[in-house]
This record gives sequence, C-alpha cells and structure tokens, in this order.
Amino acid sequence: MEQKKIKSTNFFQDGIQKFGNAKKSEEKYETRDIFFFFAFYIFIQIVWNIIRTIIYPNWIKTVDDFFLNQITDDKVKLLIFYYFDIVFINVFCPMIAVIWLLKKNSKHFMKNKFWILLYFFPGRFIIAQILSYANIDNNSFQLITSVIIPLIVLSIYFIKNYDFVEQVKLFFNRNSLKFFISVSVIGVISFILLLSILGGITLGIGGGNPVNESNIQNFLKNPYSITVVFFTVVIIAPFIEEFVFRESLAEVACNKWWAWPISTIFFAFAHISRSGDWINILVYVPLGLVNGFFYYKLRNITFPILLHFGNNLIAFIRYFV
Repeated sequence: MEQKKIKSTNFFQDGIQKFGNAKKSEEKYETRDIFFFFAFYIFIQIVWNIIRTIIYPNWIKTVDDFFLNQITDDKVKLLIFYYFDIVFINVFCPMIAVIWLLKKNSKHFMKNKFWILLYFFPGRFIIAQILSYANIDNNSFQLITSVIIPLIVLSIYFIKNYDFVEQVKLFFNRNSLKFFISVSVIGVISFILLLSILGGITLGIGGGNPVNESNIQNFLKNPYSITVVFFTVVIIAPFIEEFVFRESLAEVACNKWWAWPISTIFFAFAHISRSGDWINILVYVPLGLVNGFFYYKLRNITFPILLHFGNNLIAFIRYFV
C-alpha cells in the first residue's frame, strides 16, 4: 500500500519526511548519565587547560623545545605537566566517563555508534604514545597514526552502521533535489555568515591563526607530508569528526536538542585543548553550530560531512595560494 505524501509548510519537517530519522535504539541512557559524561570530561579539561595555559602560555612550543633539549630550567616540573596531560587528562578522564556509561548500560553502549568516541578521545592518544616508543621514523609515525589507523576505524564504523549508506542515498535522491539544493544554500550561507562574524571577533581580540592550522603548515614541507596532510585533513577528518561530534553524540543523547550545542562546544574545544589556544576557539564554532543544527533537524549526516569536507579542502588549498 503506497503511503500518501504529507504536505508540510515546515521546511525541516518536510526534510525529515523525505530523509527519514536516524535509527533509534530500544535501550537508552538516562539524561543525567549523558550529562555526567559531557560535564565530567569538559569540566576537567577546561580547568586543567586554564591552569596549564597560565603556567605555560606556549604549551606546544614549550614541549617541543623540551624534547629538543632547548630547555634547561624546570625540567622536572615540565615533565610532570607533560605526562599528567597525556595520562590523566587524555586517557584517565575519558576512560572514567566511559566506564560509568558501561556500568549504566553496557548493552546499549556496544550496540550504538558511541563506541567511536573511545578511539577519538583516549584511543588515539594511547596509540600515539605507544608508537612514540617504537623505533620508527617520523614519516611512518604520521602515516600510521593519521591515515592507516583512522581508515581502519572508519572501515569498522561503516561495516557496523549500515544506515550510513541509506542516509547518503536518501540525501541524493533525485526526488529530493530541490530540498538538497535548499539545504546546501542555506547551510553554506549560514556557515559563511557565522564564520565572518565570529572570525571578525577573533581577529579583533588578537587571534586569527590557530595553532592547529600552524601545525598543519609545518608539515607541508615535502610531497610526502603534503599527501599525508591531505588525506588526514580533507578526507579522513570530515568523516571521523562528524561521526564523533554529530552522529554518535546525538545517538547517545537520544537525539535530544541539547546534543546540538553540546557537540558544538565539544567540537570547538577538541581543536584547541592540546595547545591551549583559547583565543581562537570561536573559529571552530561556526562549523559546529551549522552542522549540529542540520543534523539535529534532518537526522542525516551527509550534509555535515560535505560542508566539513568543503571547509577543509578550501583551507588546505589556501596554504598554497
């Protein structure tokens, strides 16, 4: 029996009817459990980053100089800060939150898309630390940690979540072409406006060159590094970051509206937490706000990935212009 099309005057209601909703698990966490994870991780990270920034304003450069034996004073204190940052903040804190969620509902945790957070937060730091003790050159280290392992994680994610392909098919359905164009135009314009406003505020307070982007520029010195950075930033990052900050967080938050602002904070904070580059945090907010809003409304990850891809591709090209 053919289902009749329901006419709607609401733009996003019409879109949800066309694209469908994300799968809903029968077992859910209680709201306070989810807030515990977000609050615990973000609060501890913010407090620690503020303390570290006050003591070491140029944290990344300070650590690099330390390992190049260019720092002779306060070596013990700096070493304590470094390992506390790696072990406690990036491994212990997220693991405590994950253990809490497993204790509350282990069956739901293993079934849904939330498991990818294990890789993004404690997992990648643990892998990087283990490989740092291996006798491999820097090029191989970057290839393994930034390309090979993320591709393996993405492959597992695609295999475990068949609805991703269905989301893409629905989004590019020729019957939805008008809606696709409308979403793209509104999304891109919204992103450009927000980026212009918040980027202008950032420049006004003395920012504008995030440490995250400066680190990428440092890698673009030879063809090998350029290739690794392209795959990492342009191809892999849009998929993994959207699956982590939009899809999996919305899933575990039972698709509640507050997953949108929470994911935006998480997304922006993750890009500056290691460097303590607080002045440029607003640069990462526009993409998080726009992608979070459209995913919350449409329950389709395709547009957020495309916008993220376009943003990173333009940024990558800009390095050579």
